[in-house]
Amino acid sequence: MLIILTGESGSGKSSIQTALQNQSNVKPIVTYTTRQKRDGEFDGVDYHFVSLDEFGRMCDENKFAEIAEYSNNRWYGSLMLDITHAIEDEEHWYSIVLTPPGLRKVWAISEFGLMNTNVFRVHVDARLDVRVKRYVERCGDKFSFADFAEIYERVQRDFGMFLNIDDECDFTLFNNGDFTLSQMAKSVMKSAQDHKDGSLSYMIARGKIKGKSVKKGPNRYKD
Repeated sequence: MLIILTGESGSGKSSIQTALQNQSNVKPIVTYTTRQKRDGEFDGVDYHFVSLDEFGRMCDENKFAEIAEYSNNRWYGSLMLDITHAIEDEEHWYSIVLTPPGLRKVWAISEFGLMNTNVFRVHVDARLDVRVKRYVERCGDKFSFADFAEIYERVQRDFGMFLNIDDECDFTLFNNGDFTLSQMAKSVMKSAQDHKDGSLSYMIARGKIKGKSVKKGPNRYKD
């Protein structure tokens, strides 16, 4: 079973992914990138850090479900084989961070295989000011002109890319600092399990049966 996390740059997708791993043993699918490691990052944990040549070879072999390019020739990619394995695994939960185009591609694959209940789509949302602050803090003292150019480009790109994305997701998680990571991870897992089980509240919320609508968003779970 696969949880897809999508959201604008700085929305906190990776933090939610880590919380899901720590609390519910949701194994993250690690993506590939050509950018340099930042302080505190580890190869195979945060990303698979590869050379531009290696990344290009993998693209030529159609190994990625999606790829994205940011400023200064920084490329990111998600391996299709890892994604299909996660969808087909009925016993374990996995998570991956994808852009909206990647989310749509994976959803189409799950629809084709009649495995929609094995894919749960989450939009991690946050205000623009919160997102920019997080991105700058993440870069730390080494914040450079290249980082400034990248965040400017990401904000512009995100504005169009994420329009109406909530309509394509099963759950919207508001991550503006009002909830702890623990609370948000519990909320995602409860809703993901409801999705998998086809619970009454989930079916009502998605308009599949008549009843009172359930507003999408984080539930208040106590630690």
